[in-house]
Amino acid sequence: MHTHRISVSLVLAATATLSFAAQRGGDDAAGAAGAYFGMADWNADGHVSFKEAQQSMGLDRQAFATFDTDRDGRIQLNEFVARYTTIVERGGVFLAPTPKPESKAPDTQSPEQLLALYDEDKDGGLSESELVRFVADSKNRDLDPATLLSSFDRDASKRLENAELAEMKAKLDSKASSADTSSKKTLADLFETRTPREAKTAAGREPARIAGPARDFVRLDEDGDGAITVKDLLELQRPTTMPVRPQAILSTIDTDGDGRITPAELEASMR
Repeated sequence: MHTHRISVSLVLAATATLSFAAQRGGDDAAGAAGAYFGMADWNADGHVSFKEAQQSMGLDRQAFATFDTDRDGRIQLNEFVARYTTIVERGGVFLAPTPKPESKAPDTQSPEQLLALYDEDKDGGLSESELVRFVADSKNRDLDPATLLSSFDRDASKRLENAELAEMKAKLDSKASSADTSSKKTLADLFETRTPREAKTAAGREPARIAGPARDFVRLDEDGDGAITVKDLLELQRPTTMPVRPQAILSTIDTDGDGRITPAELEASMR
């Protein structure tokens, strides 16, 4: 695990190199939504009934109606994908449905076992949609498949291969054994912890250290208040100075002009 010192320069580099949108849209999101739909459709008849939605996702009538937009009493694939997209585009996390009990796979440890169980297209790696099934079958359903993929996909192949799967399992297993799982469930809970750095002088103070994997927005939100401000950018550049003014960076990305960069605005700047 590597520890990185974040500076304002990361904001500039991010606009060209980071792929925040991998969690939010495109083929990966459609694949993840489709995999979730398959897990919720217990009888595989092509739609999710209210009873299935209750059993697999814990939906009540009101929540069911947010999916069932045509009010025909069942959730079609297009309705499911639309609701999934709305949730993730607003920065939320769509929890994996509970698979039909008899289809739940046993807990596994080795990369070879993971590939044998979840590599549906037999390409030697697990894509985001295949990680959806891994998360659903794991002890911790609050883990996010897209975040797992972006955190451990070292070669940017959009799938986790043998060595990357081994690293993922080792990290998750070690954190699970040392953390209180009743209060630390998500990837953010397990990894995105700020550790203050010691400084002999106020001028020499540096930003807190965040041991990865961590989302890029979290690394840039220095005070952890849910938005990136000029203050965050000034703190992140300590103890150096940058030729680009933090206000100029913020003005470029802050599309609504409220002086704060939200996760959605940062994501939009990466497209």
